[in-house]
Amino acid sequence: MKRDYSTFVQLPQKTSQHADSQVSMVKNITRLIGVIKKSIKNYILIVLIEQNVEAVLIKFKYRMFCNHHSIFKQS
Repeated sequence: MKRDYSTFVQLPQKTSQHADSQVSMVKNITRLIGVIKKSIKNYILIVLIEQNVEAVLIKFKYRMFCNHHSIFKQS
């Protein structure tokens, strides 16, 4: 007696596989472009923050060591 496995096995029902693969490829490329844009924005933001922190630290160091009333005044 043969068993009928057709209720358990489902084959893919794609009729337009080529068109679907093109659409998914465009979606993946669009998603990848978005990720690249976001990573570039984050990189630029990090660089700007580092520059700002560096400028603040330089000003702080100047105030600490070069101010005439500073206790850390260098001779």
